[in-house]
Amino acid sequence: MKEHGATEEAAIVELTNQVNDAWKIINKACLNPTRIPLPVLMRPLNLSRVMEMLYKNEDAFSNPGDEIKGFVTSVLIDSVPIA
Repeated sequence: MKEHGATEEAAIVELTNQVNDAWKIINKACLNPTRIPLPVLMRPLNLSRVMEMLYKNEDAFSNPGDEIKGFVTSVLIDSVPIA
């Protein structure tokens, strides 16, 4: 930021735009059929989803709060009835 004379707010806006553009590219790539099987493509997509959830507003990996604990509980502990 200091190197380019940008404010923190301008940097946040620019990074948010870059993340949104990256998600558009990822989603478009997943919708177009390729020779790569969809289950293989889903691995990096799911990793991207988790990284966004952990780092979108704060560093929830290093400082997990109630929101992240709730996500983990709902995925790993609470059962989901199938059928």
